[in-house]
Amino acid sequence: MNPSYLVHRKSGSSYLFRSVIPLDLQPLLETKQFQLSLGCGILRQSRRLSFYLNQVTQSVYNSIRENPDMKKLTISDIKDILKSELEKSKRHVQHYYLGTNRFSETDRLKSILNNQEQEGQFRQQLKHELQTNPERNEPQSQSSIRPTRL
Repeated sequence: MNPSYLVHRKSGSSYLFRSVIPLDLQPLLETKQFQLSLGCGILRQSRRLSFYLNQVTQSVYNSIRENPDMKKLTISDIKDILKSELEKSKRHVQHYYLGTNRFSETDRLKSILNNQEQEGQFRQQLKHELQTNPERNEPQSQSSIRPTRL
């Protein structure tokens, strides 16, 4: 069953987030509900997005109740807040789950060069240590290795 804040008008179109405005705020906001397109036609993703937007909306409603300065907000202001949160959420999904936009090409090349530089320094350090401590490079003699009996 879909939550009441997730609306789908017709197949093939994107889902909508719907918020029913609490009775005590309806006179202030001058409407009973509003809707916002999620820009997503996939039910599973839309459920997650709408759940998150519902939490943000409830937080905004509570802020309006508690803070006199917030009483100046309009429905378009609330929608702007939600659009901003929706965009952040979509960027988060794209960045972490889809693996895109992780690095710019220049950052990737800088990282490769840095790794090559560190590898070169490590090889030089290892070579120096082997030259200064040749006994570390000798294999263990057979006499020091004792077979274990079971």
